[in-house]
Amino acid sequence: MKRLSQPNIWITIDKIKHTLCWSDQVIADRLQMTLDGFLLMQNCNISPSLLSITSLANSLEISIESVVTGKICYETLKAHQNGQTDHLPERYSVATFSKRKTTIHLLDFIETNFGWQTKKNVLNHFQINEGFTSKPDAEVNFLLPSDICEYLGKTYRMPVELIQKMGAHSALTNKNTFAGKTLYRLRSPKILLEHFFSQLVNQHFEKNQTYQIIKLTDRFCLVETRFKEELKDSLKTGQLGNIFACNSIAGTMSSLTTYLNLPSSHVTKVDCVHQGGCSCKYLIDFDLPQSIYEFDTEKQSNEAPFSELH
Repeated sequence: MKRLSQPNIWITIDKIKHTLCWSDQVIADRLQMTLDGFLLMQNCNISPSLLSITSLANSLEISIESVVTGKICYETLKAHQNGQTDHLPERYSVATFSKRKTTIHLLDFIETNFGWQTKKNVLNHFQINEGFTSKPDAEVNFLLPSDICEYLGKTYRMPVELIQKMGAHSALTNKNTFAGKTLYRLRSPKILLEHFFSQLVNQHFEKNQTYQIIKLTDRFCLVETRFKEELKDSLKTGQLGNIFACNSIAGTMSSLTTYLNLPSSHVTKVDCVHQGGCSCKYLIDFDLPQSIYEFDTEKQSNEAPFSELH
C-alpha cells in the first residue's frame, strides 16, 4: 500500500481530531483503520496510506492535498461538521464585495461539462460546501472566483478558450434573474452595454472594480476596469486577480449580447495589469459577433475597429 512520505501529517490529523472533539476510535474509523493500527502508526510516526488519507478527506469534504499539507481552515471545518454549510473559509469571508452568482456560474459550467465529481473536487479544494450555490445573492469576496479560474488554468490546464466559455456561461445561469430580465428588455447592444457597465454590474454582481466606458459606438465598446483601493487595503495586497480570471471576465463580457438573443460578441483585451499594463481594457466588438476567441490573437483589420479607439 502506498504511503505518504510526510510524518508531520499526524500533526494535521491531531488538529482535526481535537477541532471536532473526536475520539481516537472515530478518527481511526474515518481513516479506515483499526484502533490498534491507528495508535501504533501514530506512536511510531509512520505515515498513513493514501487510501486512509483519501477516506478521511472524503468524509470531511476537503481535498487530499489539504490534509497532506495541513492547509485547512479549522474554523470552517468545525462549522461544516456542525451543519453550518454556509460558512466560508477566512480567505473568502473578508471584503465580500461580490455576489456568489459570480462564482456559481463557474461551478455550474464545470458540472455541466465535466461532471459532478469534478465540481465536487473543486469545492473540496477550496473548502466550500455544496450549499454555497443555493444563495446566489449572498456575498463572497473576489478571491474565490479568481482562485477557481487560476486553479483550473494551472492544475487542470484548462485552455484559454474554455475559460472564456466558462465566463460566458454566466448569461445562461443569470438569464432569469432581475439583472438578466432587465438586460433582455433593452433595445440594442449599445444601450445594453452602457446600462450594464454604468449600473447593473456594481448593483447586482460585484463592487470590486470600477468600470469606465472609454468609448462606445454602434459597433464596439471599449471598457476599462480597475480594482478599488479599498479592496486592496481590505485584502492587504497590491495585486489582485490573475490572467485566468481575466479570461473568464472577457467571456462574461462576450455573452452580454446574448441577453438580446444575439450571437456572442467578439472580445479582446487590449491592456492588462497582469501583463504590465496600468489597467485592464476590454474591446467588445458587437458589430460582427462571432465565437469567443483567444486573448492576444491578432484580429483582422476588418474585425477589430482599433483605428477608432482614439
